Amino acid sequence: MVTASPSPEGPTTPVSSPSSTAHYVVDPLAAEFVGVSLSNASGTPVIQIVEMPRLTGDPAEIIIGSQPFEGGQSLPTVFLFGISLHHLEMIDSPELTALLREYLRQLAAEDRDASQLTESRRAIRETLANAGYPDGISVSISHAIQSLFQDLESAGIKPVIDGQDSPQLQVLFSDEQREMLISTQGEDNVIYGFMMPLYYAASADLEIRIGSDGLPAFTGNF
Repeated sequence: MVTASPSPEGPTTPVSSPSSTAHYVVDPLAAEFVGVSLSNASGTPVIQIVEMPRLTGDPAEIIIGSQPFEGGQSLPTVFLFGISLHHLEMIDSPELTALLREYLRQLAAEDRDASQLTESRRAIRETLANAGYPDGISVSISHAIQSLFQDLESAGIKPVIDGQDSPQLQVLFSDEQREMLISTQGEDNVIYGFMMPLYYAASADLEIRIGSDGLPAFTGNF
């Protein structure tokens, strides 16, 4: 369990006064994302991974998850993340690389075009089959995001988690990451705008509000 401490600058941490303490239990993906969102003036995350979502009965506890869970409510704010493409010269096929890059751009578009996405999936699968991969191929990715996994798998691309080395698809959560990866990978290889829903639950007696950052906050002293 971790404690969210007051931020010295701006309403970014979910506490109502210096004497209030909020305890969080978050899953790995939400921990990294929320850690970026809820940081103090020095940029230090105030929420870090501890365990998968569950309530322990603490009277001042909020849990946040990146997947639906029992008792969880969907946050009204949709958060965004990005993908940076690394070493994507797959099976010596520039055509496939270009098709996947375009497909990812379509997935990140604010208004998705269903027919366009269907055509892109068909084109990727056809290119894979023609290259001798009728069952698709695998690409490494840094984080497991269920909705993105489903979209990739429907096009014959199987994501495999690789959080240690240099994954072919690097998930990014902050503007700092985005700028750094654009400088190293090029703007064409950094695609931003994928939607990430988050879910939350809180102790029964905790009065919850949604803060200006779209994350659950509480009022009261404990």
